[in-house]
Amino acid sequence: MIKAAYITQFFYPDIHIAAQRAMNFYRHLNRYLDMRLEVLTDSLNLEARVQNKSRLDTGGVIYLHPYRNNFQKNIFRESTSFFKLLNKTLFLGRREKGLAAAIRRHPSLEKYGIYCVSVGPFRPFLELAGHLKRTYPGKKVIVEYRDIWVEGLDDFSARHNFAYPYSKTRSLYQKIAKNYGLNRRAAECEREVLPLVDRIVVVSEEMIKYFRQRMPGLDPGKFLHIPLGLDEEETRAPADFREHKKPPGDHLSILYAGSLGNRDLRPLLESIHRLRREGKVGKNQIRLTIIGRNGFYAKYLPQEYRSFVTFRASVPRAEILKEYQKHDLLLLLINDWPKAETTMTGKIFELIESRRPILALLPLAKDGCARRLLEKTNSAFLAEVNDPAQTGALLERMVELKRQQQEISLERKNMTWFHENYSYGNICRKLYLECLRLTAG
Repeated sequence: MIKAAYITQFFYPDIHIAAQRAMNFYRHLNRYLDMRLEVLTDSLNLEARVQNKSRLDTGGVIYLHPYRNNFQKNIFRESTSFFKLLNKTLFLGRREKGLAAAIRRHPSLEKYGIYCVSVGPFRPFLELAGHLKRTYPGKKVIVEYRDIWVEGLDDFSARHNFAYPYSKTRSLYQKIAKNYGLNRRAAECEREVLPLVDRIVVVSEEMIKYFRQRMPGLDPGKFLHIPLGLDEEETRAPADFREHKKPPGDHLSILYAGSLGNRDLRPLLESIHRLRREGKVGKNQIRLTIIGRNGFYAKYLPQEYRSFVTFRASVPRAEILKEYQKHDLLLLLINDWPKAETTMTGKIFELIESRRPILALLPLAKDGCARRLLEKTNSAFLAEVNDPAQTGALLERMVELKRQQQEISLERKNMTWFHENYSYGNICRKLYLECLRLTAG
C-alpha cells in the first residue's frame, strides 16, 4: 500500500483553482486500491467566504491550524480592511510559514512514503520539501508547480503594473516589498531544494525549458508533466451545463469568470471603449461581466469603462458552470510576457467543455500551449492581446451577428482526444503510475 501526503494551502470547500486540482488528485488517486492519499491543508479553507458543495468524502483530509490565536486567524482571513492590510504588510508570508510549521509538527508525518508538496510562489513550502527529504531520505518527495513562480508571470506583472494598473502606490508596493524580496529568496531556495527532490511536476512541458535555463545542472529526469485538466464529474453535475441556449438580450455579452490577479484587462477595455467612441457599436451593444475576487478592479476602474463593465462577487463552482450558457462569449486572457507560451490556465478546460465560443486574447506571435489546445479543439475566436484594433474588429463582427439574431458558435473538434488527455481520471493515472515507479525503485 502506497501512503502519500498531498500538502497544499488550498483545498475543498474553497473555490480557489488550486483547491480544485488538489480535490481531483485526492478523489481520483484514492480510487486505486493500493494507494492511500491524504491531504494536509489549511483549516481556513473550511471558513472560506464562498464554498463549493460536493459529495466529497473528506475522511482523508487533515485540516491544520496555521494561526496562534483568533487575532492572527482574523488577519489571515482578512475579515476586515484593517486585518487585510496587516496580512499584506506586517504579516506577509506568515500564513504560509504557519502552515509549513504545523505540517512539520504533525505527529503522523513519518507514516507516509511519498510527500507531494504544492509549492505555489511561497518559500516556506519549498523549505518544507527540503526538510522532508533531509529528514526522511529514504522516502520520496515531489514538488508541484502550477506556474513558473520565480521570474514568472507574478514577477513580470509586478514589474509592469498588471496587477494594480490604476494605482501607483499599490504597484510600487507590489514591485518592491511583495515581489522583489520574496522572489529573490524563493530563487535561492529553489537552487538549494530542487536538486534534492525526486520529481518536479509541471503543468506545461514548456516550463521545463525555463527551469533548466536557470538551473542547467538540474537532472532532466526529475521533471514530470502532469497537466491541469477537466473534472468531468463536476461538469456533468449542472443540468444545464453544455446546453445550447441562445443568450438573452440584444447586446453582445462577454463573461470573465475568476480572479484577474496578474492579468492585464486594459487592452480589451480599450478595444470596447474605442468602438463605442468611434460610433462603430452602440453604447449598449457590448457588455462585459466579471465574476470573482476583483474588488480592486471594481473600485478603481476608470470612469470611461464603467458603463459597459459589471463586477459580481465570487460564486460556487456549480453556479459558474451555469453562467457560461448565459453569455455569447467566454473570455480567456493571456497577456504578452517573455514566457507566455508556458501559461496554461486551469480555466481553459471547462471553457472548452462548455461548448460556448471563447474569445481568446493571446500573444499570437508565440506558439503557446494554450493556443495549440484552443486551435486543436476549434474552441476560440483568437485575437492579438496587444492589438486593440484587431480585437475591436472581431468584436464588431460579433455585434453584427448578434444584431442579425444569428447565433455565435464554434463547432468543437477532437473532443475525444481532449477528454483522453485532459480528464482528471486519466491525468491522475499518470501520476499514480509514477508513484508506483518511485516506490518500487
